[in-house]
Amino acid sequence: MSGVTCTSLSEASGSCPRTRSTSPKAGLCGTVIRIDTRNDLLEFIRANAPLRGIQRAIDDGGYEVLGAFAALYPHPMPGLIVKVTSKHGTVWPVAVAANEGKHCWEVYVLDVIPWSLYEGGSRPIYRGDNPTMSTRKRDLARMT
Repeated sequence: MSGVTCTSLSEASGSCPRTRSTSPKAGLCGTVIRIDTRNDLLEFIRANAPLRGIQRAIDDGGYEVLGAFAALYPHPMPGLIVKVTSKHGTVWPVAVAANEGKHCWEVYVLDVIPWSLYEGGSRPIYRGDNPTMSTRKRDLARMT
């Protein structure tokens, strides 16, 4: 398995889903980690990013919180997506998915953003940085 393997405090799992040659990286499974704010989300991604380029891009300020999604591929786990952009223009749609079976968050890179599953929400972290644009993209994706 290439990239970062899925880890857990209880046991390592070799059956983690992969996208773009990166496997989900679990963040302290079995421990309660609250992601309530934009800063919590960005710090969690930075600390658990599957690629060093993602960490550097977050440090450089190249990110946009897209908001909450009902399901994030390859598994139907709800979560948040942050679009991370490097200084050189590389874009990573980074998923932070709630793995309810392991009681933890997983961080991985998506191949595509599932706009039709954008949910938004009442809290700023769920709405994202530009909820109007996200809602528009969701509506367009649902029409096709």
